[in-house]
Amino acid sequence: MSDSPHYVDKAVRLFTFLAKAQLLRQAPVSDIDAYRRDGAVHWLGDLPVAETVRWGTEPGQAWDQAPLLSVDRLIPSDPPRIPTSLDGWITGDALNPTQRPVLAEWRPAPDGPQRSEDHPEVAEAFDAWSAKWDAWAEVMLREQPVRDAYAELFKLYVQTTQKSEELELLLGVGLLAWAPAGHERMRRHLFTVPVIPKLEESNGRLDFFLDEGSVGMHVELDMLDPSLIPDQSLVGQLETRGHDFTGNPLDAADIEPLGRTVALQLHAEGRWDDAAALPTSHEYPTVAWAPALVLRPRNRTGLVQAFQDIAAQIDAAQEVPAGLLPLIDPDRLPPVTEVSTPGAILTFDDEIVAPLPLNDVQRRILERVDRHAQTLVQGPPGTGKTHTAAALLTHLLAQGQRVLVTAHTDRALREVRTKLPAQIKPLAVSVIGASRDDLADLRTAVDHISRRAGDHDEHA
Repeated sequence: MSDSPHYVDKAVRLFTFLAKAQLLRQAPVSDIDAYRRDGAVHWLGDLPVAETVRWGTEPGQAWDQAPLLSVDRLIPSDPPRIPTSLDGWITGDALNPTQRPVLAEWRPAPDGPQRSEDHPEVAEAFDAWSAKWDAWAEVMLREQPVRDAYAELFKLYVQTTQKSEELELLLGVGLLAWAPAGHERMRRHLFTVPVIPKLEESNGRLDFFLDEGSVGMHVELDMLDPSLIPDQSLVGQLETRGHDFTGNPLDAADIEPLGRTVALQLHAEGRWDDAAALPTSHEYPTVAWAPALVLRPRNRTGLVQAFQDIAAQIDAAQEVPAGLLPLIDPDRLPPVTEVSTPGAILTFDDEIVAPLPLNDVQRRILERVDRHAQTLVQGPPGTGKTHTAAALLTHLLAQGQRVLVTAHTDRALREVRTKLPAQIKPLAVSVIGASRDDLADLRTAVDHISRRAGDHDEHA
């Protein structure tokens, strides 16, 4: 480490700059309607009431024992076939359940127009068919709101899964509605929890799960101007209570203590509303339960906080870690500890043997990593960077080293994992993954490592 005041000052200013740069890239959103431009907002209270739409939990059921929302896929049925005896006698669109077909008074015929009242059997056939049509139309109209909701939620599922690097899906509760004099109107959820959508391939059912890997609820107050917060300690108090929250966010009674606290501490006339609908904005703050699925651009507040923490830690210690010095002084390189163990690259009879196939360039990259503290690899798509990363992981693990892999997206990490040899794949897990699969992988890896450690523990 270095305790040079010059380096300490430059490091603090660098990470302070990076934090502020992230803040400039993400201006606070005051109104939830802004998310409709890049994402979506679906109010759970607006979902149709039907057996095929289920949200919330059953009495006595924990919130993580079932999806927070399930919507069945309803396939439209065909209307009853028009019998041949009614050919030419029906007017209107029989496929449209909102417009009931009618019996025509006349129909053309080769020997001249025919009048329906001259053919009582036609009226009788129409009455029998229209009764079936009415029953079909009634079902179609009753199911249409569910189909509409499914279509919107399916679009939400597609956006979330295809743009997971850019967008995040959350359950928002405790919506703050406030239009204080002299300030921009605010309508945004105070508390959020990550949500994971899943599509049941056998029947097309859409399920939305609260992420069981998340801890409590995230408290969001960035939409509030600091001048509107009478007591700044409220921010820390709410963050702690949100982190420690163990209730059910889909139960208004569980959210009420937090929501009421915010409303009352922000304003003498603040109030709580347990409705599921979007509240009206007044000059006093209203915090409403108002649960909604919110798809929005990924929040960078965690990265901002990380940069701020690094700056604060360096300033407090008055030292710059050796690994950060190259960022401050381009001429400073971290110390090199050359690794002599062969790792995953072995030579037999002048042939290179490795767990994954390597070309000359990839082999030289692995050898360079053994001799240098920093190695930069660049290449266009399709040149084998992910394969090289997997080979490097295998090599370093074979040397007995611990490896941390970072990437901008979860998808990139999963791609690296899929290319690892099957024998070490259980060791590669996402320690901060945003899905239930990541959490399951982590548990499997812990069990696997524990078993293997017991197998090789000479004192066991």
